[in-house]
Amino acid sequence: MSHKINPNDNIQLLEFKLNQVLIALKKVLKWEKAIEKRIEATKLQTQALKSSKQKPMIKIPVPVPMSKSHIRFSRPYSQEIMVINNFS
Repeated sequence: MSHKINPNDNIQLLEFKLNQVLIALKKVLKWEKAIEKRIEATKLQTQALKSSKQKPMIKIPVPVPMSKSHIRFSRPYSQEIMVINNFS
């Protein structure tokens, strides 16, 4: 029992498959372009951030002299703490 293949059916099937592959290819190319645009935008944003980023200022510790008023305020406090500790 031999099965005869109609060449026209075979050609139509191949044309259909080719059409499906071309449609898929167009979609993939669109996705590729969109991804490339996003990559380029991200690169530009990164470059902009790098160029606008300010360098940190060097922090130099500055000694703060203690004034007599500061000592006056701290002494009563320390005396109160001592009194509280004596009652414990």
